[in-house]
Amino acid sequence: MISIAYSINKYNKIIKKIVDKSVKAVYTIRGVKKKTLHMVAGKVFKTVISQTTEYMSTVNADDALKEIVELTRLYDVYGPLLSDHKKEIFESYVLDNYSLAEIAEQVGISRQGVRDIVKRCSKELLEAEDKLGFLKKLDRVSEIIEETKEKNRNIEVSKKLEEISNLISS
Repeated sequence: MISIAYSINKYNKIIKKIVDKSVKAVYTIRGVKKKTLHMVAGKVFKTVISQTTEYMSTVNADDALKEIVELTRLYDVYGPLLSDHKKEIFESYVLDNYSLAEIAEQVGISRQGVRDIVKRCSKELLEAEDKLGFLKKLDRVSEIIEETKEKNRNIEVSKKLEEISNLISS
């Protein structure tokens, strides 16, 4: 989540440095006007940045969505383990899609403080799953229910399996 936007921004800065160094290297070539170099470098830079950002956003969009879904599922199961303050910030960021700056203003802490709390909450939720494994177990039970439904055509059994499935989902 947070790291994706940061990575794109960091990647853009790296590309800008490369373009700047390339322009400086070309300055040493005689007979080329500086104005022309700046114009060409600017166009190259804009093209590279837009294509890179577009590519990274499409590649990372699926990963970001998967991460948000996974964090939401973890929060549903292990959220009560977090303090009220952490819950408020995590919910605002992950579930309500507020920006770090909006949350920082709302809660009265720095943007970096909000980012740290979201990261810490994510880590705590992942650690809880690693230790307890409830989501893995729920996923496995859901798979078994679906397999049993497919194999068994008995209406009564299917209704009971559906009832169990609904209990697990809620």
